[in-house]
Amino acid sequence: DIEYADSSLNLEMGCNGCELWNPAIGVKDCYAGVLTERYGGVNKGFPAKFDEPKLFVERLDAALRWSDLTGKERPHKPWLSGLPRIVFLNDMGDTFTESLPVDWMAPLLPKIADSPHQFLLLTKRPGRMAEFSQRNELPANVWPGASITSQKTIARIGQLGKVCGGGPRWLSVEPILGPIRFG
Repeated sequence: DIEYADSSLNLEMGCNGCELWNPAIGVKDCYAGVLTERYGGVNKGFPAKFDEPKLFVERLDAALRWSDLTGKERPHKPWLSGLPRIVFLNDMGDTFTESLPVDWMAPLLPKIADSPHQFLLLTKRPGRMAEFSQRNELPANVWPGASITSQKTIARIGQLGKVCGGGPRWLSVEPILGPIRFG
């Protein structure tokens, strides 16, 4: 249950690791990695292993049929009332993880652009997102975001600034692994 979204849509699941997921040195702080370790290889909707990302692009068509929530009240999330449906993309992985082709999502952008929903696209690899968007400009209903977890990851903000197209830029500053100074 993500407080800032109505729904999540995992067109991609898995990741090649980051500051939250590096089992080689005992770091397993990523909820997506933990859930994939538990259910991966057993449940059809998961990749076999977290560090072997898998695409599930066929999920998009069903999500595009979700009702438009524009103008609707959300009693369980009143801060979203009136807004279009907010869909968090790929919360169980990183869309721009290195083992996937950087352009894998390009064929999906026209369908996403035609949707009434707003799509939150969060990554720990905003440099790859920028590379992707320079060839495949993001539609206005895709809001690009970057995760910041400590001062060591603050450079992601500058990389996010190089993303082409899309809606407002945003940051996820969690979990906070250390002090962060902006500016």
